[in-house]
Amino acid sequence: MGLLFVVPLLFGGDRYKLLRQIGNCLPLVAEGRLTVNPNSFTTMGKYPPSITGSWIVLGAWALVSVVVAVVVVRRRDV
Repeated sequence: MGLLFVVPLLFGGDRYKLLRQIGNCLPLVAEGRLTVNPNSFTTMGKYPPSITGSWIVLGAWALVSVVVAVVVVRRRDV
């Protein structure tokens, strides 16, 4: 839960580009980018995530969570 809700607070802001790029790899930021209306006056900040990158991030998080679940379940069944 901390990874999903507390860590994004550490990687927000536009002061440092590297921290912002790491923050763009979190699912909450990727979801936020995909739900923004492109015709609105809302800005995504100085270093916004791309739409393609946001889809890749969400797919990678899903894939990693499935792999972790398979590994954990396999080890516990033995």
